[in-house]
Amino acid sequence: DTRGLFGLAVFPVDQSDLLQTARDGGQEYQSLNFEFSSRGAALDGKCVAVRDLPEFPISHVETGQYIPGESRLWNVLIPLGGYHERYRRALASLSDKQPAIRSDFDVYLKDGSLTYVKENCAQDDARGRFFLSVFPEDPSDLSQYARDAGLGHEPLNFDFERGAIFDGKCAIIRDLPDYPISRIETGQFIPGEGELWSARLVVGDGG
Repeated sequence: DTRGLFGLAVFPVDQSDLLQTARDGGQEYQSLNFEFSSRGAALDGKCVAVRDLPEFPISHVETGQYIPGESRLWNVLIPLGGYHERYRRALASLSDKQPAIRSDFDVYLKDGSLTYVKENCAQDDARGRFFLSVFPEDPSDLSQYARDAGLGHEPLNFDFERGAIFDGKCAIIRDLPDYPISRIETGQFIPGEGELWSARLVVGDGG
């Protein structure tokens, strides 16, 4: 139950609160990954690990467990007090920008992340799943899973539970891999029924 690594990504409300090393890397989060053997203990039949969080205002944390080079065992997003504030700031920073994709959801590409936005949005607009396929310029940058499966792209599909609905808008922020990207294919679908919308965005030279 404690094999592999535990991932813990802390997303601040204000990116200026990040450590300088994280800001220099263009990240919007502080990574606090750990091995259970160094941070946990077995007590009364329970496995317990404690990780202190930074003191700055936190939007949300993502945590889970994975086997390096193999697979993710589980993953969860936990909204905290500054979750909606992070989204409000992100949308404010896009107010004078044009979306890279115009569709049912407008999609903005900025600072290594995609922001999906739908105006006049209701809960029904967030149904189903979103697919996100990232094609690297160099296929060797793909994860071991994607290479072994012969996908040719990084599958980063997600549910809307990673987003937020507020002020009449639906919004989702998804961080992209940090390797050079050729193109991105994304959209929304209902499993077992069909596609709601899809779009293709050329990022690098490999259209």
